[in-house]
Amino acid sequence: MAKTPSRSALLSRELLGRIARRELRPGDPIDLPALGRRHGVSRTVVREALADLGGKGLVVARPKVGTTIAPESQWNLLDPVLVAVAIAETGPDSMLQEATDLRRVIEPALAGAAARDAGRAQQTAILDAVRSLAGAVGAPDAVAWARADAALHAAIADACGNRLLRSIDHALVPVRAQHRERLLAARPAGDALGPVLPRA
Repeated sequence: MAKTPSRSALLSRELLGRIARRELRPGDPIDLPALGRRHGVSRTVVREALADLGGKGLVVARPKVGTTIAPESQWNLLDPVLVAVAIAETGPDSMLQEATDLRRVIEPALAGAAARDAGRAQQTAILDAVRSLAGAVGAPDAVAWARADAALHAAIADACGNRLLRSIDHALVPVRAQHRERLLAARPAGDALGPVLPRA
């Protein structure tokens, strides 16, 4: 059963969306009391939400200035939650195309490193994931296909000995999920998963 997000997590996600949509821009002040009144939450909830955003480099608090949106150069653009929110936005400010470009660079490098570094158990895990994905292609079970594709990516990442590559790949998890959703949405109703749905 999915855990219900806390009020501070919900507020943080709402502010993330506003930043992604450019409703809040670098340098914009954040009025903490007004924010609490607007959302009907306590100061503690507001502080927790802003602490979460601060951990992502999105806000900064300075004496005599208060809390403001941080310069974009300070944002942790590889934070998976930030990526998930940013790619979900539509329009010119969506990060989806940039994230897609990053996939094209990172995933071949990750696969190459995995081919070099994988031990016997990791090789077996990759082969098992490939077999599962092959079995899901051509079947009508979209959930099984999505799980098999995610498992293959996870097995390849686990076999990569480069920690920085693995860290960047972790940020791409929501991007691949978004791509899978788009592929599934483009599938004609009733069609099995086949050649028109390549690995995400």
